[in-house]
Amino acid sequence: MSLLSPKQLFITSPERTYKLSLYEAFFTSFTVGLGETYFIAYALHLGSTVVESGLLSSLPLIFAGISPFFFRRIFHRFVVSNWVLIACAIQCVALAALAVVGMLKVNLMSEPFYPLLFIYSLYWFGNFSALPSWNKWIHELIPHKRSDEYFSRRTRTIQWGILLGLVSGGLTLHFKLFNFSTTFLFIILFLISYHFKFISFYLFFKQPPSNSRYDLNFKKALAFLKQQKSFFSNYSLFNTALFLSAPFVSGYLLSVRGLDYLTYMWVMGALFIGKITTTMLLDKMKKKWSPHQMYFWGGLVAAPLPALWTFCESNFSLALLHFVSGMGWAAWDVGISLAIFKKVNPHEKIEAVTIYNMVGLPTQVLGTILGAYLLKYAYNNNYTLMFVIAGVVRLLFFLPMYTKRLGNADQANSEQKS
Repeated sequence: MSLLSPKQLFITSPERTYKLSLYEAFFTSFTVGLGETYFIAYALHLGSTVVESGLLSSLPLIFAGISPFFFRRIFHRFVVSNWVLIACAIQCVALAALAVVGMLKVNLMSEPFYPLLFIYSLYWFGNFSALPSWNKWIHELIPHKRSDEYFSRRTRTIQWGILLGLVSGGLTLHFKLFNFSTTFLFIILFLISYHFKFISFYLFFKQPPSNSRYDLNFKKALAFLKQQKSFFSNYSLFNTALFLSAPFVSGYLLSVRGLDYLTYMWVMGALFIGKITTTMLLDKMKKKWSPHQMYFWGGLVAAPLPALWTFCESNFSLALLHFVSGMGWAAWDVGISLAIFKKVNPHEKIEAVTIYNMVGLPTQVLGTILGAYLLKYAYNNNYTLMFVIAGVVRLLFFLPMYTKRLGNADQANSEQKS
Protein backbone atom coordinates (compact mmCIF):
# COMPACT_ATOMS: atom_id res chain seq x y z
CA MET A 1 0.00 0.00 0.00
CA SER A 2 1.62 3.24 -1.18
CA LEU A 3 1.65 6.28 1.06
CA LEU A 4 -0.40 9.40 0.42
CA SER A 5 1.35 12.69 -0.19
CA PRO A 6 0.16 15.73 1.83
CA LYS A 7 -1.67 17.10 -1.23
CA GLN A 8 -3.47 13.82 -1.80
CA LEU A 9 -4.98 14.03 1.68
CA PHE A 10 -7.24 16.78 0.34
CA ILE A 11 -8.50 14.70 -2.62
CA THR A 12 -11.14 12.04 -2.13
CA SER A 13 -11.11 9.50 -4.95
CA PRO A 14 -12.43 6.03 -4.04
CA GLU A 15 -8.91 4.60 -3.75
CA ARG A 16 -7.71 7.45 -1.56
CA THR A 17 -10.83 7.15 0.57
CA TYR A 18 -9.97 3.48 1.04
CA LYS A 19 -6.46 4.40 2.20
CA LEU A 20 -7.65 7.24 4.43
CA SER A 21 -10.00 4.84 6.19
CA LEU A 22 -7.15 2.41 6.85
CA TYR A 23 -4.96 5.23 8.18
CA GLU A 24 -7.81 6.27 10.45
CA ALA A 25 -8.05 2.66 11.67
CA PHE A 26 -4.38 2.73 12.66
CA PHE A 27 -4.53 6.00 14.60
CA THR A 28 -7.79 5.01 16.28
CA SER A 29 -6.40 1.62 17.29
CA PHE A 30 -3.11 3.10 18.51
CA THR A 31 -5.23 5.30 20.79
CA VAL A 32 -6.98 2.17 22.06
CA GLY A 33 -3.68 0.45 22.83
CA LEU A 34 -1.97 3.45 24.39
CA GLY A 35 -4.92 4.85 26.33
CA GLU A 36 -8.01 2.66 26.51
CA THR A 37 -6.09 -0.54 27.33
CA TYR A 38 -4.72 1.14 30.45
CA PHE A 39 -8.04 2.48 31.78
CA ILE A 40 -8.20 -0.23 34.45
CA ALA A 41 -4.51 0.07 35.34
CA TYR A 42 -5.04 3.82 35.73
CA ALA A 43 -8.00 3.31 38.05
CA LEU A 44 -6.01 0.87 40.19
CA HIS A 45 -3.06 3.28 40.32
CA LEU A 46 -5.33 6.10 41.50
CA GLY A 47 -6.59 3.94 44.37
CA SER A 48 -9.56 1.94 43.09
CA THR A 49 -10.06 -1.62 44.36
CA VAL A 50 -10.16 -4.66 42.06
CA VAL A 51 -13.97 -4.78 42.33
CA GLU A 52 -14.24 -1.04 41.59
CA SER A 53 -11.93 -1.42 38.60
CA GLY A 54 -14.15 -4.19 37.27
CA LEU A 55 -17.22 -2.02 37.69
CA LEU A 56 -15.44 0.84 35.91
CA SER A 57 -14.91 -1.44 32.93
CA SER A 58 -18.65 -2.02 32.50
CA LEU A 59 -20.88 0.47 34.33
CA PRO A 60 -20.01 3.31 31.91
CA LEU A 61 -21.48 1.21 29.12
CA ILE A 62 -25.04 1.63 30.45
CA PHE A 63 -25.16 5.18 29.15
CA ALA A 64 -23.47 4.17 25.89
CA GLY A 65 -25.91 1.32 25.29
CA ILE A 66 -29.17 3.19 25.80
CA SER A 67 -28.14 6.52 24.25
CA PRO A 68 -29.21 5.73 20.65
CA PHE A 69 -32.82 5.42 21.80
CA PHE A 70 -32.87 8.24 24.35
CA PHE A 71 -31.20 10.70 21.99
CA ARG A 72 -32.80 9.57 18.73
CA ARG A 73 -34.29 12.99 17.97
CA ILE A 74 -30.91 14.64 18.42
CA PHE A 75 -29.09 12.02 16.36
CA HIS A 76 -31.64 12.31 13.55
CA ARG A 77 -30.56 15.89 12.91
CA PHE A 78 -27.16 14.76 11.69
CA VAL A 79 -25.97 12.91 8.63
CA VAL A 80 -24.07 9.82 9.69
CA SER A 81 -20.63 11.19 8.76
CA ASN A 82 -21.17 14.30 10.91
CA TRP A 83 -22.20 12.23 13.90
CA VAL A 84 -19.03 10.13 13.59
CA LEU A 85 -17.03 13.38 13.77
CA ILE A 86 -18.97 14.59 16.82
CA ALA A 87 -18.52 11.27 18.60
CA CYS A 88 -14.78 11.30 17.84
CA ALA A 89 -14.54 14.82 19.30
CA ILE A 90 -16.33 13.64 22.45
CA GLN A 91 -13.71 10.93 22.89
CA CYS A 92 -10.96 13.53 22.50
CA VAL A 93 -12.49 15.52 25.35
CA ALA A 94 -12.71 12.39 27.54
CA LEU A 95 -9.04 11.52 26.99
CA ALA A 96 -7.98 15.05 27.88
CA ALA A 97 -10.18 14.87 30.99
CA LEU A 98 -8.37 11.72 32.14
CA ALA A 99 -5.11 13.65 32.07
CA VAL A 100 -6.73 16.40 34.16
CA VAL A 101 -7.86 13.80 36.73
CA GLY A 102 -4.23 12.75 37.13
CA MET A 103 -3.18 16.37 37.62
CA LEU A 104 -5.81 16.92 40.32
CA LYS A 105 -5.26 13.62 42.11
CA VAL A 106 -2.41 14.75 44.35
CA ASN A 107 -4.16 17.67 46.07
CA LEU A 108 -7.88 17.58 45.37
CA MET A 109 -9.12 14.02 44.86
CA SER A 110 -9.36 11.32 47.51
CA GLU A 111 -11.87 9.11 45.69
CA PRO A 112 -11.29 8.66 41.93
CA PHE A 113 -14.14 6.21 41.29
CA TYR A 114 -16.91 8.68 40.45
CA PRO A 115 -14.85 11.10 38.31
CA LEU A 116 -13.53 8.12 36.35
CA LEU A 117 -17.03 6.68 36.05
CA PHE A 118 -18.23 9.93 34.47
CA ILE A 119 -15.26 10.27 32.10
CA TYR A 120 -15.30 6.62 31.03
CA SER A 121 -19.06 6.96 30.39
CA LEU A 122 -18.38 9.96 28.16
CA TYR A 123 -15.66 8.08 26.29
CA TRP A 124 -17.77 4.98 25.68
CA PHE A 125 -20.75 7.10 24.70
CA GLY A 126 -18.61 8.56 21.93
CA ASN A 127 -17.41 5.11 20.90
CA PHE A 128 -20.67 3.21 20.77
CA SER A 129 -22.93 6.02 19.57
CA ALA A 130 -20.70 6.31 16.49
CA LEU A 131 -20.73 2.62 15.54
CA PRO A 132 -24.15 2.49 13.82
CA SER A 133 -23.39 5.67 11.87
CA TRP A 134 -19.91 4.48 10.90
CA ASN A 135 -21.25 1.12 9.70
CA LYS A 136 -23.74 2.84 7.43
CA TRP A 137 -21.17 5.39 6.24
CA ILE A 138 -18.53 2.78 5.42
CA HIS A 139 -21.15 0.75 3.55
CA GLU A 140 -21.55 3.78 1.26
CA LEU A 141 -17.80 4.32 0.84
CA ILE A 142 -16.58 0.76 0.26
CA PRO A 143 -18.00 -1.23 -2.68
CA HIS A 144 -19.40 -4.60 -1.71
CA LYS A 145 -16.93 -6.40 -3.99
CA ARG A 146 -14.07 -4.97 -1.90
CA SER A 147 -15.70 -5.50 1.50
CA ASP A 148 -13.85 -8.73 2.35
CA GLU A 149 -10.50 -7.21 1.40
CA TYR A 150 -11.25 -3.96 3.23
CA PHE A 151 -12.41 -5.51 6.51
CA SER A 152 -9.54 -7.97 6.47
CA ARG A 153 -6.97 -5.18 6.06
CA ARG A 154 -8.77 -2.94 8.53
CA THR A 155 -8.85 -5.71 11.13
CA ARG A 156 -5.11 -6.37 10.74
CA THR A 157 -4.37 -2.65 10.90
CA ILE A 158 -6.41 -2.28 14.08
CA GLN A 159 -4.75 -5.24 15.74
CA TRP A 160 -1.22 -4.03 14.96
CA GLY A 161 -2.13 -0.49 16.02
CA ILE A 162 -3.49 -1.68 19.36
CA LEU A 163 -0.43 -3.87 19.93
CA LEU A 164 1.96 -1.02 19.12
CA GLY A 165 0.09 1.34 21.44
CA LEU A 166 -0.03 -1.27 24.20
CA VAL A 167 3.72 -1.93 23.98
CA SER A 168 4.51 1.80 23.89
CA GLY A 169 2.43 2.41 27.01
CA GLY A 170 3.77 -0.60 28.88
CA LEU A 171 7.41 0.26 28.21
CA THR A 172 6.84 3.87 29.22
CA LEU A 173 5.22 2.92 32.53
CA HIS A 174 7.67 0.14 33.35
CA PHE A 175 10.90 2.01 32.74
CA LYS A 176 9.55 5.31 34.11
CA LEU A 177 11.12 7.38 31.37
CA PHE A 178 13.14 10.37 32.59
CA ASN A 179 12.38 9.21 36.17
CA PHE A 180 8.93 10.81 36.06
CA SER A 181 6.31 9.57 38.53
CA THR A 182 3.85 6.91 37.36
CA THR A 183 0.98 9.39 37.69
CA PHE A 184 2.78 11.86 35.44
CA LEU A 185 3.47 9.12 32.88
CA PHE A 186 -0.22 8.19 32.80
CA ILE A 187 -0.99 11.86 32.16
CA ILE A 188 1.46 11.86 29.25
CA LEU A 189 -0.07 8.66 27.82
CA PHE A 190 -3.56 10.14 27.82
CA LEU A 191 -2.38 13.42 26.31
CA ILE A 192 -0.64 11.53 23.50
CA SER A 193 -3.79 9.43 23.05
CA TYR A 194 -5.77 12.66 22.78
CA HIS A 195 -3.57 13.88 19.92
CA PHE A 196 -3.76 10.57 18.07
CA LYS A 197 -7.54 10.62 18.43
CA PHE A 198 -7.53 14.12 16.97
CA ILE A 199 -5.63 12.78 13.94
CA SER A 200 -8.40 10.18 13.58
CA PHE A 201 -10.90 13.05 13.65
CA TYR A 202 -9.00 14.78 10.83
CA LEU A 203 -8.88 11.60 8.72
CA PHE A 204 -12.63 11.10 9.18
CA PHE A 205 -13.11 14.72 8.14
CA LYS A 206 -11.19 14.19 4.87
CA GLN A 207 -13.40 11.28 3.77
CA PRO A 208 -16.41 11.94 1.51
CA PRO A 209 -19.41 13.02 3.60
CA SER A 210 -22.55 10.94 3.66
CA ASN A 211 -25.94 12.11 2.46
CA SER A 212 -27.73 9.68 4.76
CA ARG A 213 -29.08 10.74 8.11
CA TYR A 214 -28.88 8.83 11.34
CA ASP A 215 -32.29 7.30 10.70
CA LEU A 216 -32.65 4.87 13.60
CA ASN A 217 -36.23 3.69 13.41
CA PHE A 218 -37.57 2.34 16.70
CA LYS A 219 -40.22 0.18 15.02
CA LYS A 220 -37.70 -1.16 12.52
CA ALA A 221 -35.27 -1.91 15.34
CA LEU A 222 -37.92 -3.86 17.26
CA ALA A 223 -38.84 -5.70 14.06
CA PHE A 224 -35.19 -6.65 13.54
CA LEU A 225 -34.94 -7.79 17.16
CA LYS A 226 -38.07 -9.91 16.72
CA GLN A 227 -36.72 -11.36 13.48
CA GLN A 228 -33.42 -12.23 15.17
CA LYS A 229 -35.00 -13.19 18.51
CA SER A 230 -33.42 -16.64 18.57
CA PHE A 231 -29.90 -15.26 18.20
CA PHE A 232 -30.23 -12.34 20.61
CA SER A 233 -32.02 -14.28 23.34
CA ASN A 234 -29.13 -16.73 23.54
CA TYR A 235 -26.52 -14.01 23.02
CA SER A 236 -27.89 -12.06 25.98
CA LEU A 237 -27.45 -15.06 28.30
CA PHE A 238 -23.97 -15.82 27.00
CA ASN A 239 -22.85 -12.21 27.24
CA THR A 240 -24.07 -11.96 30.83
CA ALA A 241 -22.08 -15.08 31.69
CA LEU A 242 -19.08 -13.76 29.79
CA PHE A 243 -18.75 -10.77 32.10
CA LEU A 244 -19.07 -12.67 35.35
CA SER A 245 -15.27 -12.74 35.31
CA ALA A 246 -13.91 -10.82 32.29
CA PRO A 247 -13.92 -7.32 33.89
CA PHE A 248 -11.82 -8.52 36.81
CA VAL A 249 -8.94 -10.05 34.84
CA SER A 250 -6.81 -6.88 34.67
CA GLY A 251 -7.30 -6.19 38.37
CA TYR A 252 -6.49 -9.82 39.17
CA LEU A 253 -3.27 -9.70 37.16
CA LEU A 254 -2.06 -6.37 38.55
CA SER A 255 -3.25 -6.53 42.16
CA VAL A 256 -3.60 -10.22 43.05
CA ARG A 257 -0.86 -11.75 40.90
CA GLY A 258 1.30 -8.65 41.33
CA LEU A 259 2.39 -8.25 37.71
CA ASP A 260 4.50 -5.21 36.96
CA TYR A 261 3.56 -3.01 34.00
CA LEU A 262 6.07 -4.69 31.67
CA THR A 263 4.76 -8.20 32.36
CA TYR A 264 1.18 -6.96 32.21
CA MET A 265 1.98 -5.46 28.81
CA TRP A 266 3.29 -8.79 27.50
CA VAL A 267 0.32 -10.75 28.84
CA MET A 268 -2.16 -8.28 27.33
CA GLY A 269 -0.08 -8.11 24.16
CA ALA A 270 -0.38 -11.88 23.76
CA LEU A 271 -4.13 -11.37 23.41
CA PHE A 272 -3.65 -9.14 20.37
CA ILE A 273 -0.94 -11.36 18.89
CA GLY A 274 -3.49 -14.17 19.08
CA LYS A 275 -6.01 -11.97 17.30
CA ILE A 276 -3.50 -11.13 14.58
CA THR A 277 -2.73 -14.83 14.11
CA THR A 278 -6.39 -15.73 13.70
CA THR A 279 -6.99 -12.87 11.28
CA MET A 280 -4.15 -14.10 9.07
CA LEU A 281 -5.57 -17.62 9.13
CA LEU A 282 -9.09 -16.42 8.35
CA ASP A 283 -7.78 -14.53 5.33
CA LYS A 284 -6.86 -17.88 3.82
CA MET A 285 -10.06 -19.61 4.94
CA LYS A 286 -12.68 -16.89 4.42
CA LYS A 287 -14.05 -18.58 1.29
CA LYS A 288 -14.47 -21.85 3.19
CA TRP A 289 -15.89 -20.46 6.43
CA SER A 290 -19.15 -18.59 6.77
CA PRO A 291 -19.51 -15.74 9.28
CA HIS A 292 -21.51 -18.10 11.52
CA GLN A 293 -18.73 -20.68 11.52
CA MET A 294 -16.20 -17.97 12.41
CA TYR A 295 -18.05 -16.59 15.42
CA PHE A 296 -19.23 -19.98 16.67
CA TRP A 297 -15.90 -21.80 16.65
CA GLY A 298 -14.08 -18.71 17.88
CA GLY A 299 -16.46 -18.30 20.79
CA LEU A 300 -16.32 -22.01 21.58
CA VAL A 301 -12.54 -21.85 21.97
CA ALA A 302 -12.58 -18.70 24.14
CA ALA A 303 -15.64 -19.29 26.32
CA PRO A 304 -14.26 -21.79 28.90
CA LEU A 305 -10.73 -20.36 29.17
CA PRO A 306 -11.23 -18.35 32.41
CA ALA A 307 -11.33 -21.66 34.29
CA LEU A 308 -7.59 -21.97 33.58
CA TRP A 309 -6.45 -18.55 34.86
CA THR A 310 -5.53 -19.57 38.39
CA PHE A 311 -3.77 -22.73 37.17
CA CYS A 312 -1.28 -20.63 35.21
CA GLU A 313 1.70 -20.49 37.56
CA SER A 314 4.19 -18.73 35.29
CA ASN A 315 4.00 -15.47 33.36
CA PHE A 316 4.51 -17.46 30.16
CA SER A 317 1.44 -19.59 30.84
CA LEU A 318 -0.60 -16.44 31.55
CA ALA A 319 0.48 -15.02 28.20
CA LEU A 320 -0.18 -18.33 26.41
CA LEU A 321 -3.71 -18.48 27.79
CA HIS A 322 -4.37 -14.93 26.66
CA PHE A 323 -2.92 -15.76 23.23
CA VAL A 324 -5.41 -18.61 22.76
CA SER A 325 -8.20 -16.37 24.04
CA GLY A 326 -7.22 -13.72 21.50
CA MET A 327 -7.37 -16.26 18.69
CA GLY A 328 -10.90 -17.23 19.68
CA TRP A 329 -12.26 -13.72 20.15
CA ALA A 330 -10.77 -12.54 16.85
CA ALA A 331 -12.77 -15.20 15.02
CA TRP A 332 -15.88 -14.11 16.94
CA ASP A 333 -15.35 -10.43 16.10
CA VAL A 334 -14.66 -11.00 12.41
CA GLY A 335 -17.63 -13.34 12.08
CA ILE A 336 -20.05 -10.90 13.74
CA SER A 337 -18.75 -7.97 11.66
CA LEU A 338 -19.11 -9.90 8.40
CA ALA A 339 -22.57 -11.13 9.37
CA ILE A 340 -23.76 -7.54 9.91
CA PHE A 341 -22.03 -6.16 6.83
CA LYS A 342 -22.92 -8.96 4.40
CA LYS A 343 -26.02 -10.69 5.77
CA VAL A 344 -28.10 -7.78 7.00
CA ASN A 345 -30.11 -5.66 4.58
CA PRO A 346 -28.50 -2.22 3.98
CA HIS A 347 -31.57 -0.37 5.26
CA GLU A 348 -31.34 -2.33 8.55
CA LYS A 349 -27.64 -1.84 9.33
CA ILE A 350 -28.09 1.00 11.84
CA GLU A 351 -30.79 -0.99 13.60
CA ALA A 352 -28.66 -4.17 13.53
CA VAL A 353 -25.62 -2.52 15.14
CA THR A 354 -27.81 -0.64 17.62
CA ILE A 355 -29.67 -3.78 18.71
CA TYR A 356 -26.41 -5.74 18.98
CA ASN A 357 -25.03 -3.05 21.29
CA MET A 358 -28.33 -2.55 23.11
CA VAL A 359 -28.39 -6.24 24.01
CA GLY A 360 -24.65 -6.60 24.55
CA LEU A 361 -23.88 -3.57 26.71
CA PRO A 362 -26.64 -3.87 29.36
CA THR A 363 -26.00 -7.60 29.71
CA GLN A 364 -22.30 -6.83 30.09
CA VAL A 365 -23.14 -4.45 32.92
CA LEU A 366 -25.52 -7.00 34.47
CA GLY A 367 -22.86 -9.70 34.32
CA THR A 368 -20.26 -7.38 35.86
CA ILE A 369 -22.51 -6.32 38.74
CA LEU A 370 -23.49 -9.94 39.40
CA GLY A 371 -19.84 -11.00 39.16
CA ALA A 372 -18.75 -8.26 41.59
CA TYR A 373 -21.46 -9.30 44.07
CA LEU A 374 -20.53 -12.98 43.84
CA LEU A 375 -16.81 -12.26 44.12
CA LYS A 376 -17.24 -10.19 47.27
CA TYR A 377 -20.07 -11.95 49.09
CA ALA A 378 -20.37 -15.51 47.71
CA TYR A 379 -16.79 -16.34 46.77
CA ASN A 380 -15.18 -14.25 49.54
CA ASN A 381 -12.65 -12.91 47.02
CA ASN A 382 -11.72 -16.45 45.98
CA TYR A 383 -10.60 -15.80 42.40
CA THR A 384 -10.00 -19.47 41.66
CA LEU A 385 -13.63 -20.27 42.41
CA MET A 386 -14.85 -17.27 40.41
CA PHE A 387 -12.87 -18.12 37.27
CA VAL A 388 -13.71 -21.84 37.32
CA ILE A 389 -17.45 -21.27 37.77
CA ALA A 390 -17.45 -18.50 35.16
CA GLY A 391 -15.67 -20.70 32.61
CA VAL A 392 -18.18 -23.54 33.04
CA VAL A 393 -21.21 -21.22 32.92
CA ARG A 394 -19.90 -19.42 29.84
CA LEU A 395 -19.43 -22.69 27.98
CA LEU A 396 -22.90 -23.97 28.89
CA PHE A 397 -24.57 -20.76 27.71
CA PHE A 398 -22.51 -20.63 24.53
CA LEU A 399 -23.18 -24.13 23.17
CA PRO A 400 -26.73 -23.28 21.93
CA MET A 401 -25.16 -20.63 19.66
CA TYR A 402 -24.43 -23.46 17.23
CA THR A 403 -27.98 -23.19 15.92
CA LYS A 404 -28.28 -19.39 16.22
CA ARG A 405 -27.43 -17.33 13.15
CA LEU A 406 -27.18 -13.57 12.88
CA GLY A 407 -28.40 -12.11 9.60
CA ASN A 408 -30.92 -12.62 6.86
CA ALA A 409 -30.58 -15.77 4.81
CA ASP A 410 -32.25 -14.10 1.82
CA GLN A 411 -29.76 -11.24 1.97
CA ALA A 412 -26.88 -13.69 2.10
CA ASN A 413 -28.19 -15.61 -0.90
CA SER A 414 -28.71 -12.44 -2.94
CA GLU A 415 -25.15 -11.31 -2.22
CA GLN A 416 -23.73 -14.67 -3.23
CA LYS A 417 -25.46 -14.30 -6.61
CA SER A 418 -24.20 -10.75 -7.15
